[in-house]
Amino acid sequence: MKKRIPVFLLLAAIAVLCGYLFHKISWIGRLGINVAYHEYEIFKSWWKSSLLVFGIYVVLYLVHYFISKDKGRGRVIVINTVSMLIAIAGLYYTYHDFRTDFSHRIAGERFHLGFYLFWLGWIVINLHFIISKPKEIKP
Repeated sequence: MKKRIPVFLLLAAIAVLCGYLFHKISWIGRLGINVAYHEYEIFKSWWKSSLLVFGIYVVLYLVHYFISKDKGRGRVIVINTVSMLIAIAGLYYTYHDFRTDFSHRIAGERFHLGFYLFWLGWIVINLHFIISKPKEIKP
């Protein structure tokens, strides 16, 4: 349990920073949310965004924990490497989308940084499971 506390503190800090950066959407982006894109209203509140991101991190952590619970070390590394590659692909797609889609481009760089940090938090979860030593199973 003591190994998980620093990881959760780091993930909580990343989630708060993501929520703060989501909240710092540009004026024109905020106007777009108020007028047309009502489904993105969660980004107007930093603490709601932070709770959402932290909740996603907790779910991802638990999924990785239960998937790698009874697996061998090699399988854990493969599973988390594949998940990390998915996160890197998501990071690239997010970057590409923010550079090519006009409505996302005008949201502002701070807003974009929040999403980039989200993907980096996912990568932190994967690195935690790759680096940490598994518990020895007693016969």
